[in-house]
Amino acid sequence: GGIEIFPQDGSGVGETTAAVVVSGAVEETIQDVADAKAKNVPIFARSEFLSSLAEEYHTSIAVAGTSGKTTVVAMLGHILAQAGMDPTVVNGGATLDQPEDAGIGNARIGAGDVIIYEADESDGSLVRYHPTVSVITNLARDHFEEQEVLQMFAGLVGQTKGAVVAGIEVAEKLQAMKIENAPEFVRYSVYSGPDRAFPVAVKETGWGIKFGLDSADFELTIPGEHNMLNAVAAVLAAKQLGVAPQISAQALTSFAGVRRRLELLGEVNRIRVVDDYSHNPAKIEAALRTLRPRSRFLHVVFQLHGFAPAKFMREQLVEVFARNLGKTERVILPEIYYAGGSASKDISAKDIVEDLKARGVNAQYSEGLFEVQEDLLHSVNPGDIILVMGARNPDLPVFAEGIVQAIARMA
Repeated sequence: GGIEIFPQDGSGVGETTAAVVVSGAVEETIQDVADAKAKNVPIFARSEFLSSLAEEYHTSIAVAGTSGKTTVVAMLGHILAQAGMDPTVVNGGATLDQPEDAGIGNARIGAGDVIIYEADESDGSLVRYHPTVSVITNLARDHFEEQEVLQMFAGLVGQTKGAVVAGIEVAEKLQAMKIENAPEFVRYSVYSGPDRAFPVAVKETGWGIKFGLDSADFELTIPGEHNMLNAVAAVLAAKQLGVAPQISAQALTSFAGVRRRLELLGEVNRIRVVDDYSHNPAKIEAALRTLRPRSRFLHVVFQLHGFAPAKFMREQLVEVFARNLGKTERVILPEIYYAGGSASKDISAKDIVEDLKARGVNAQYSEGLFEVQEDLLHSVNPGDIILVMGARNPDLPVFAEGIVQAIARMA
């Protein structure tokens, strides 16, 4: 039993191969795809395969949105598991409360008739899904212009069989489009108002947040207003499946979070190291707003995850750092991560550092990621937080863990 692992050289594509499933990041020039074409092996996009898998379940929940998808999927999976529904979960990140024998932790195979999955807009594939319930967290400029993403969300709404749980801002835009066959919208917001669910009695704790919702009291062990809204979305989606908010509240007390989503890797000598996947302006702003009040001095190490995203988001990235970093913070940008392929290297992290400096931000450039460590170790003090941010590069969490270990050796 089990899964046989092959190198990405075509050796896994043979006479008995039923299909080759590729993600949006896989270019047609790689050997596996070329060999599949040569041998007439069917090639499916990951989203096509996931859509067909979801159709096998009685109830499917698709979670979309520019930010928060992975955390909402993880929270919702945790709630439904605690409620005895034994869901299957297909996620974009690993949950921290998965048992050690659960592999990398981004998937859960359940015996129930419910599947929850992350519906990604980065390659436009979310329009392939036909869920029972959709969750759409928010809308911001990321992989595409906002209007393009809104059209994708509208496609998902039109293919949703039950309710759409959506943040108030994106819900209002979608409802204004008069989408044909649009189901009921269940709207939520951080602010009070009509026709929406909203949290009350909000109180930030040391490394978490408390709030009330629908006559239930919630306490999260992960920080930030954005995580509170992620929880609200998960609770409202669970309610569509008959799970009472009180059950959800009890479940979320034991939710440990998601790997690389404001993950507190360690605290040594009152210095905390946090690893985070933030890579677009909205996510970066949420991380900075959450950690600034909790730190004496915030040291940010942010690596851009590609040359095209760096060009596309350059102005917004500069604006979000300029707006959210003061005199007691700094940001270090290692050179842009290159994952291979046909990317055009026509922008450098140096360019963005210069933009930041022009806006008065305490910013500096580094040729490499690991070259930053010594600088951090010499400048960090008790009460500080080191925040490591970025996507795609597998060395980022390794680097962050190394910082924790190095600080421990100094203590």
